[in-house]
Amino acid sequence: MNIIIVNPVAGKGKAAKMYRRIQRDHSYKAENCRAFFTQEEGHAERIARQVTEIYQDTLSSIIVLGGDGTLHEVVNGARSYPSIPICFLPAGTGNDFARGLGLRERGLPLFRNMIRRPRIHQLRLGCYDLHGRKRNGTRLFLNSIGFGLDGRIAGRVTKSRNKGKRRLFSSLTYPAALLASIRNSAPIKVDLDIDGVFYPGREIMMLTIANHPYFGGGDEDSAARRFNQRRV
Repeated sequence: MNIIIVNPVAGKGKAAKMYRRIQRDHSYKAENCRAFFTQEEGHAERIARQVTEIYQDTLSSIIVLGGDGTLHEVVNGARSYPSIPICFLPAGTGNDFARGLGLRERGLPLFRNMIRRPRIHQLRLGCYDLHGRKRNGTRLFLNSIGFGLDGRIAGRVTKSRNKGKRRLFSSLTYPAALLASIRNSAPIKVDLDIDGVFYPGREIMMLTIANHPYFGGGDEDSAARRFNQRRV
């Protein structure tokens, strides 16, 4: 069985249109695919947790049809079953993960290859604790995690999407959030421990910890040239 988790509003409805094309393809029924649709933020994580617990013995893969946020939720929801492959059909606004991994195919051709000739990558994931409290559970991230201005920009983009605002060009989403966030930004104080070297009380405007070269809708971080991965 292959479970497809679809975020129907990802990419301004692009994910829903892509799913309809995939559903009509012969491979969908031939490979025993079943779809679940998300309804709100956090829903993809709950779906992933439930399907891995219920179908762990018969589940061939989880296919994520949405954006980087949907993928982030699924990775955290399925973390208790790391042997179950997670596949990604990018249909969001930024699609940084797809760029970092070098995915060139999209849509139905990519789906067919995932089902028939999958390429397996083993990735080293980043982790963090919410509010410094272990009881909240360690979280995983695939792309990057940001603090200060970076975090404010990401929060503004998410808030805009949740309000259902439509933008004429998706390429303007992150620059617009940057301009709106930078006006009220102030430095934050952090303690850094980098490769065993401690830097206490540094004031910074922005801190980004990246797992691959792209963030913010495709901006390249020249300091991170390759995805933190091992090919298996």
